[in-house]
Amino acid sequence: MLHNRYDGLDTWKLRKGNLHVHSTRSDGGKTYDELVALYRAAGHDFLAFTDHMVFADAGRLSTPGFLCIEGIEIHGEARDGTGAHAIAVAPERPIRAPKDFDSGLDEAADAGAFIALAHPHWCGNSFGILDDPRFHALEVYNEVCEDICAKGTSADYWDWALSQGRTLLGVAVDDAHLGGPYQRYARAWIKIKADSLTSHEIAGSLRAGLFYASNGPDFLDIRRQGNELVVRTSPVVALCAVGRNGKGSRDRSLPPDAPITEAHINVAGWNADDPADYLRLEIVDERGRRAWTNPL
Repeated sequence: MLHNRYDGLDTWKLRKGNLHVHSTRSDGGKTYDELVALYRAAGHDFLAFTDHMVFADAGRLSTPGFLCIEGIEIHGEARDGTGAHAIAVAPERPIRAPKDFDSGLDEAADAGAFIALAHPHWCGNSFGILDDPRFHALEVYNEVCEDICAKGTSADYWDWALSQGRTLLGVAVDDAHLGGPYQRYARAWIKIKADSLTSHEIAGSLRAGLFYASNGPDFLDIRRQGNELVVRTSPVVALCAVGRNGKGSRDRSLPPDAPITEAHINVAGWNADDPADYLRLEIVDERGRRAWTNPL
């Protein structure tokens, strides 16, 4: 029987936040304080600071109602020979400045950080890079890479890894730089279960996959009823059940001016005992914006 990590989603205390931004400590155009002000005004509850190769001791900037999470972006040559980037956030201790990509991942893992492969489509990484067990997640969507050259989406990497039986999670991020021509922010985020707004609780829910990623629409509830998954969303024009190879389904709004807010998906054919027989959900609104669940 298919598991459902989103059981009770409509009762969760959800926090909205971003896991990838840059400040003037690396190649960003705003200071920590300026970033906090911008994201707080945009309705975010938390922000992870991930400057290039510089650990952000940003926890001290947290205030009631807004959490600042420590982090770093590591980059260099990966084991597959390609240039690679990864974000490491919410560690249990500070992450020492990395010398290279591989040792940086080791240091982040040893520090207990949540590690996500950053923008693999933009980097041109091989799919095989995701065989590395140090990655908990990948960026399924990166706003600045979409802005630069329309290479913001990496769902094909995700599906490949999931089809190999890797229980990999997916995050959506801004990768905001707010300098030069790249001024977009608060365009992609996660919404995560957290009763209390603390780094410890956010870290726990990240590892458990108790969040969904979005650059627009929302998942409101996902419930199992017999052999069906009942999914409620904000108004969308498509709701897709995505599985291994060609397995899955798509609900469309017909006519286009009759948006979908609920769909029933037959899940009897999925085998929860086979890690490679995955199911994730993806929704698309009328503006083409998307949201992604983690594999159920």
